[in-house]
Amino acid sequence: MIPETHVHDIVLQSSIAEAGRLLEIYESLAAEDGSACIEAFLERLDPGPVAIMEVLAPAPDGDWTYMRHGSALFSSSGASMFGRGLSAMPDRIATPYRKVLARVARARRPLLAKPRRGPSGAVGFWERLLIPCRAPCGEA
Repeated sequence: MIPETHVHDIVLQSSIAEAGRLLEIYESLAAEDGSACIEAFLERLDPGPVAIMEVLAPAPDGDWTYMRHGSALFSSSGASMFGRGLSAMPDRIATPYRKVLARVARARRPLLAKPRRGPSGAVGFWERLLIPCRAPCGEA
């Protein structure tokens, strides 16, 4: 299921308490190409957001690889995605996630992805604030 996405009024649309602060940090670091240095971004964050942060990088095969999988995510799921690709996730989660990641990579602007409930009422996609970054600093 494709999540609902927002590129405008993200703070108003989001239920993420730190969304405004995350966007302020991004805007202070964003280069002309729209990306921010991931190391500088992470250094400015409080521990709370870092614990729930995922950092993914595009892989040569078209997948996305987890470069960071926050400790709170590990605690709640019981599994670390660090070093693994989205292909390790069920297709119902990986496919829409790849689509929103590709959209952020193309547009080079933050995007809020919110879950939509399926017919059963189940949600398979958590709300995510996607922020375009580059790593290491200086590389796109």
